[in-house]
Amino acid sequence: MLRSLVGSEMCIRDSPQLWHRVLAVEDQRKRTHLVEAVQQTALPESKVVEEVTATVTAFLNANMNTELTSILDQIVLHGEFRNNRALEDLLIISAVKARPDKVMEYVNNLTNYSAENMAEVASKAKLFEVAFAIYDKHDMHKMAAQTLLEDLNDLSRGRAYASKCDLNQVWTVLAARLLKENEVHEAIESLIKAKNPDYVSEVSDACERVNQFGDLIKYLMMARVESKNKNPKIDTYLVLTYAKTGRLTELEEFLKTSRGVQLLSVADKCFDDGLYDSAKVLYQVASNFQKLAITLVKLGNVQEAVAAADKAKNITTWKIVNQACLEAEELDLARTCAIPIVLRAGELQAIIDLYESSGYWEEIAAVLKTAAAQSGSHMGIFTELGSLYARYNPAKLLDHVNLYSKKMNIHKMITICEEYHHWHVLRVLYVNNGDWLAAANSMMAHAADSWDHEVFKEVVTHLGSSDVIYSALPFYIDNHPELLANYLTCVAKKVDPDRVITKVSAVAPVHVIRPFLEAVQERNVKRINEVLNDMYVEEENFSALRKSVDQHNNFDSAKLSQRLEKMEMFEFRKIALALHRRNKRFAHAVDVAKENKLYREAIETTAESGDQDVVKSLLQFFVDEKLEESFAACLYTCYDLIPPYVAMEMSWKAGYKDSAMPFFIQTMQQMSTRVARLEAAVEQAQKGTDGRQAQGGQRDAFMIQDRR
Repeated sequence: MLRSLVGSEMCIRDSPQLWHRVLAVEDQRKRTHLVEAVQQTALPESKVVEEVTATVTAFLNANMNTELTSILDQIVLHGEFRNNRALEDLLIISAVKARPDKVMEYVNNLTNYSAENMAEVASKAKLFEVAFAIYDKHDMHKMAAQTLLEDLNDLSRGRAYASKCDLNQVWTVLAARLLKENEVHEAIESLIKAKNPDYVSEVSDACERVNQFGDLIKYLMMARVESKNKNPKIDTYLVLTYAKTGRLTELEEFLKTSRGVQLLSVADKCFDDGLYDSAKVLYQVASNFQKLAITLVKLGNVQEAVAAADKAKNITTWKIVNQACLEAEELDLARTCAIPIVLRAGELQAIIDLYESSGYWEEIAAVLKTAAAQSGSHMGIFTELGSLYARYNPAKLLDHVNLYSKKMNIHKMITICEEYHHWHVLRVLYVNNGDWLAAANSMMAHAADSWDHEVFKEVVTHLGSSDVIYSALPFYIDNHPELLANYLTCVAKKVDPDRVITKVSAVAPVHVIRPFLEAVQERNVKRINEVLNDMYVEEENFSALRKSVDQHNNFDSAKLSQRLEKMEMFEFRKIALALHRRNKRFAHAVDVAKENKLYREAIETTAESGDQDVVKSLLQFFVDEKLEESFAACLYTCYDLIPPYVAMEMSWKAGYKDSAMPFFIQTMQQMSTRVARLEAAVEQAQKGTDGRQAQGGQRDAFMIQDRR
């Protein structure tokens, strides 16, 4: 009785602190008695909601869920507070925590609890059947279906529930679950029943996963009708589906009336998936000729691909189509593609490599030749065409270089010709480029293929005083000695003859350049004169030697005269005599003349010397040798140099009085003339003296008179 009074007093006071102290006692027996008193007496008798609420709250705070469930079960199901939402909610919540087995009973028997909230509480506690029961009982069919399909994962019950409810929202939930399970056909049927156009992407993705597109068109057509906003995305998916299912006729008809379809994205998708026929239709409608050409290549229709590439005007497209044509051995079509490619300098080498690797060098050469005539042709075309000729058809290389040397990269072409040993063409390139030094060296280094005498002469005329001019001398001697003279005549004004002689004499007898030396002897260079003089002496060509020494005086005359005076040939000794005379070595010259019995030359040399001793010596020689006529000739020629007494003495001793008489007569005549002139001069002088004296006396008389 006392316990009942305590329980009632606790409920009436409504004090959380008091409840906390009472429910927190450690004596379990006392607490149990109190709970029983509250459950059996206090709360059932209470009529005040606040008292019940305070009590329930206290039990909740004390975490006495089991006891609370028993209390609420009694007062809510069997007491005064049936249909009290708050208490019904508390009953269900406490049951979830303490008596899960009683929750289903409560949700079925109770009617005024917060259905959505209690369903969430049940779901959080994993009581999915309870949650389903709550949703179903309160006509929350969509949530019920979601619980069945998502939480309970019961697809069969979900199907049955959807059929039972036959509501759009339930069919939609079922369809979403079926899409996750890749049950595409049933999912589409469910969405059609739901008339839901909002799952276009999800349905399309599911069809993509299972590669089933048959029912997708049916759904998309429904979505197209049911969509309120006329979403172009639906048309895009519909086009994609037509394309993937190969319904090209329907696709073309649909595209005639559809607007806003993302054709390119659909076409690219078809292309990536290998649906080239569909992609072709879409690219054609979109006028994307670049992708259309590539698609036609995939379909093996290279002819139409070339036509599409021509409309695309894209270099990458041309390259793809060109390669396809080569692989298909459609060389004419490949040429059409290649021409715009080679007109791009940056693409030239790659396409040439492609053709060469395919064994079609003649085709690429034809392409380059055609492109060379185009308005956009560039240097690379002419250069690479020359390179092809160098590698594969050397017969055409020279003509090509002669025609287009100003349009090609000369330096690159030179490298190519060196690599493939086209020496003749290399020479032409050097000449056309004005690289005269390289041209000359190349001709000498590869004479068998590139030598041309006239061209070489033309080249060296541009070189100035280059060493190459001299380096060519041994080359001519070894390879074309018959042309050496002509070559030297050409370069005569440019070369140093002394250096020429040194260069030639190192490899051959110097006589090989005799015409050149004779041509430049007019310069009167000492070495030229001496070389020619030696040459004439060796050849015993005294006339040429005489002419040389007479016209050119810059040589070692003493050395030459000494050599000549010892030679057997009489004419050379005469030349030696002339050289001695020229050098005023008269005594030696006279000796040479005497030795060679050149008495006339001896007399002339003596007269030229003006030396009385030389004259006396020669006269004595004539006397000794009994050469009376020569003695007389010497007296006559050297008249001014011979003292009369010398002539008289020698002629008297030798008995040449008669031969010497003309000399004496001439001497007497001169002496007489001189005496007469002297007398006349003396007489004239005397007369002059007398006259001056008379004039002096007269001048003195005048002076005396003036003084007076």
